[in-house]
Amino acid sequence: MKRFFMLFTFFAVILLSGCGVDEIASSLAGGEEVPVAIVYGSEKREWLEPLIEEYNQAGHQTADGATIVVSAQPMGSIEAINGIISQEIKPTVWSPASSVYLPVAEEEWRKQHSTNLAYGEINDLVLSPVIIAMWQPMAEALGWPDEPIGWTDIVDLAGSEEGWNQHGYPEWGQFKLGHTHPGFSNSGLVSILAETYAGAGKTRDLTMDDVINPEVENFVARVESSRFIGNIRASHKM
Repeated sequence: MKRFFMLFTFFAVILLSGCGVDEIASSLAGGEEVPVAIVYGSEKREWLEPLIEEYNQAGHQTADGATIVVSAQPMGSIEAINGIISQEIKPTVWSPASSVYLPVAEEEWRKQHSTNLAYGEINDLVLSPVIIAMWQPMAEALGWPDEPIGWTDIVDLAGSEEGWNQHGYPEWGQFKLGHTHPGFSNSGLVSILAETYAGAGKTRDLTMDDVINPEVENFVARVESSRFIGNIRASHKM
């Protein structure tokens, strides 16, 4: 595939099995306030906190007259998964950095609790593209803007012993791909997914057969052979 990008979603889901719903039920039974606890990806802080403040100031009430009070805590998505699964945290609503975390959380929850984690439908909030970025002179050396740059270009560069010399720039040395650690960062995880989709020639409906396909595995390995994983978490502006 010459040109490729992958869309991922921000979302919020209501959690069951002791994750905040019992507290709401107890409040509705006779309390004057209904607490709604939200755990969310920290990249949404500037957008979400003013909305929560505005909502709380409006004094919204249930049909029984109890005031709904929303509280929110920013947290890394993987940290939130671990806390929810262990029940160290019990949010009513979880809004992770990406929807790719939901199947992971659901699977781990079912292993330990034999119930579903999410209640109702997932509410998508934002679609955000994951793109390949590089310095303009390097992009131009690869043919941009006349030619789109995709993961196949990255594979060619990553597997070349000549590096940038094959495009006439030996002073640039070998090609290096940078992304954050997929075990700690949303953007790092989605980068690996984007590479896998590209290796499979797809933009949707990736399957396990695709993932374990030797050709796809080789494609991803070639991209990652030039990888430099940063230890910082990428920030996303909404």
